[in-house]
Amino acid sequence: VGLGYVGLTLAVSLANRGHQVTGIDIQESIISSLNKGSSHIFEPGLDDMLKANLERQSIEFSTSFESEAHQIYIIAVGTPLDKKSVPDLVPLKKSLHVISKKLKKGNQVMLRSTVPVGVTREIVIPYLEERTGLFAGKDFYVSFVPERTIEGAAMYELKTLPQVVGGYSSKCTKFSLEFWSTLTPTVVRVDSLEAAEM
Repeated sequence: VGLGYVGLTLAVSLANRGHQVTGIDIQESIISSLNKGSSHIFEPGLDDMLKANLERQSIEFSTSFESEAHQIYIIAVGTPLDKKSVPDLVPLKKSLHVISKKLKKGNQVMLRSTVPVGVTREIVIPYLEERTGLFAGKDFYVSFVPERTIEGAAMYELKTLPQVVGGYSSKCTKFSLEFWSTLTPTVVRVDSLEAAEM
């Protein structure tokens, strides 16, 4: 969810590693362009990988979740700072609202957006639990996996840089580690959601 620089490069990289990916963004012009194989951001190697995965039908783009088949939700929306250096969490909360309508037992929710320490535990989990009646760590699994790529090298770094994973519980961490190990050879486990957010 969120197809800016972070979300789009990750979505295409995951599709390239064999995952079936749906990229979600509220901007219809971006979705239309991506479904035609044209990216709105410049990143070396991205356009070619995008076109190849569209041809393989391993990636699609939409403004909403059409399917009930999703198992993993990765939130990569922007959290820009205002004039007082306070992050805008409205896009994150809108993403949670959309995901809460589809979330099922066994699903994973992973945050990639940059957020203040504590947001995953204090905002994300309570919101999803309240809206779904499901319990984090038991019915669905939550982790924080920070974005760490440098513009201009993202397509290479996404498959080589170690991914840092912090889960809400040991099961959350385990499932998240298994997922991210499909993208990169090294996954670093940290002790908590907050350690990963930091």
